[in-house]
Amino acid sequence: MDAHFHIRRLSDRLLFIHWSQSPDSENEDAFLVELRWMLDESAGQQYVLSDLRFGRISSLRTLQQLAKLTEHARFAGSTAFSEAPRTKTLVGTFQAFAHKSGSRNEMHEKLEDALAFLESLEEGITAGIDWSALMDHPTSS
Repeated sequence: MDAHFHIRRLSDRLLFIHWSQSPDSENEDAFLVELRWMLDESAGQQYVLSDLRFGRISSLRTLQQLAKLTEHARFAGSTAFSEAPRTKTLVGTFQAFAHKSGSRNEMHEKLEDALAFLESLEEGITAGIDWSALMDHPTSS
């Protein structure tokens, strides 16, 4: 299976998800398994930043399961960025499913706004990361 996503740990508290294209159901399932594993294996609270410029989950079933992960004991909050109107709608659906978890989750058009939101959740969470290099090569380790 050719993965349509890549999850990187940018720090001990920040996960970065990059979608290279919109996934099929097999890739969606693999994504949920990997994200749950990363949360399970984390020592503390995790924030998630998702790059949805080139792909996104569109299955309601998967969005519901992803929203359920916001109830995970180590899930602290998330943000995503993309300028695509369809993506905003899908993230809104995710937010509606996730509302009862108590975690904070927002969608932004620009990376800078998503980073500012993360900083509002935990000051310093985005410091020390070369964001320009990451955006140029989002799947490099």
